[in-house]
Amino acid sequence: MIQRRMFMPNPFEILAGFLDRYSDDVEGRSLEEPSSELKLKLQQLARGSLSEAQRDEVILILKRNPQWVSILASEAKAMRAGREK
Repeated sequence: MIQRRMFMPNPFEILAGFLDRYSDDVEGRSLEEPSSELKLKLQQLARGSLSEAQRDEVILILKRNPQWVSILASEAKAMRAGREK
């Protein structure tokens, strides 16, 4: 009679493999506030007063920290509200 052993992977191996494959999608997002320098750059981006290189830098930062897009949106809304008065 042939005995068959079932191989059950270690749950930690499964988790480690999952995180290796999907770490960018499941990685936690920081809730920290942007620096005052970055807040100023977001204001300038909303006003359109950044150079192309500075815009690219801020956009890259926003891609890495999507929770800060709302700050940019607030700046753009505030600017628009100031023009409408």
